[in-house]
Amino acid sequence: MGIFGRVKEMAAADIHHMLDRMEDPIPMAKQYIRQVEEQLDHTRQALIQQLAAEQNYDVMIARAKEMVGKRLRQAELAVERDEEPIAEIAVQDKLYHERLIQEYEGQREVIRQQADLLRKQMVQLTDMHQDLQNRLFFLVSRIHAAQSMKSASSTLTNLDTDRVTRSFTRVEDKLRYLETGINAREYGSAASDTAGKLDVFETQEAIKAELYRIKEAKGKE
Repeated sequence: MGIFGRVKEMAAADIHHMLDRMEDPIPMAKQYIRQVEEQLDHTRQALIQQLAAEQNYDVMIARAKEMVGKRLRQAELAVERDEEPIAEIAVQDKLYHERLIQEYEGQREVIRQQADLLRKQMVQLTDMHQDLQNRLFFLVSRIHAAQSMKSASSTLTNLDTDRVTRSFTRVEDKLRYLETGINAREYGSAASDTAGKLDVFETQEAIKAELYRIKEAKGKE
């Protein structure tokens, strides 16, 4: 056996040993993919909640701005009517809602930043999921190839190649023997037909010769 054959056998033996020792890699890979899918689903749900919270803050900010405008108009009307206590209450409530707007806007900005991070995480998880799916397909192909190599190697190991070769040789010899017998019979049949034709021809010639002698003896030609 050449050096390349020995290297091939060594590589196949290493693959077989690895496959025998390791857990089934396909379920393991699928489990990893399911974990990524679960994380992707959690991230998607968190993003939905963040977007809903951002919309709620938009509504609260709009309402607070509406109250600021309303209290401003009330304060202006009270000043026109010289109703200073009412004007002070309106201004106080206006300032309160302006502070609410600042707080809401700050909290909304935090939510937006979190939503942006979740979007980036979703993109990364989606890319990872696609990459793992592609690698799983390649892994399955490699495992099937390795298992086929293992099966083929086991078959060759258990197969008596010399006995199989001898059996095929005997079959071929028997076939050649049968073919030789058929050819011989065909040749014998053809020879027999030719001999029969020759006997008939010779008999007719002998008859003609005998008739010629009789005629000659009688003086008739």
